[in-house]
Amino acid sequence: MGQRMPAWTADMAADPSFPRSDAAARAGLHASLCAPIVSDHKFRGAIEFFSVETGEPDHATREILATTATQMGRFIGLLDERSRLVAKLERLALTDELTDLPNRRAWQQSLERELALARRHGQPLCVAMLDLDHFKRYNDTHGHQEGDRLLGEISQTWRPQLRTGDILERYGGERVLTAAVQLADRDGRDGPRADTRLHAAGTDLLGRSRRLRRRRDRG
Repeated sequence: MGQRMPAWTADMAADPSFPRSDAAARAGLHASLCAPIVSDHKFRGAIEFFSVETGEPDHATREILATTATQMGRFIGLLDERSRLVAKLERLALTDELTDLPNRRAWQQSLERELALARRHGQPLCVAMLDLDHFKRYNDTHGHQEGDRLLGEISQTWRPQLRTGDILERYGGERVLTAAVQLADRDGRDGPRADTRLHAAGTDLLGRSRRLRRRRDRG
């Protein structure tokens, strides 16, 4: 089994090192033929056959068992790949491609969940919509590629300003980002503070972006 090849035991009942020798003796079983199931170079299980007779299995039987184990390993590999693709598609369905933030569909799901939790635990919930002023003018002036770059950069700038468990998601095609902040304090004071942090971070980034753009233009 260490070489991932079929292995056999001539008489399990007579081999005390066999884990199920007592059970085999009670069932009248003797010979055992086992083949490992391997998928993506990982051991995933084994397929095992038993016989009421003793002795070594013939070559054809070993080949059949080895082939069966190989096919099962390939099938498991296909199932694993399918699971990975399904998970990727589910993530893409809920992720905005440009900003890598959760999209509007994810926002709707998250908001329903957060509202239910807030009601259940009696906690306040702050929802803030963050809009980039004059973004259409920015796009028209500097081009959509530059606008896409700025939108992606500012979304990544906003992320560290929120706490673990807070929500930052892109709302729609109007270049609007929405943040929902679940509050830990019951008096709701952290909502304005979070909004202020996001506004300050966005303002700082936009200022640096303008200065860098002016240097590029002069260069």
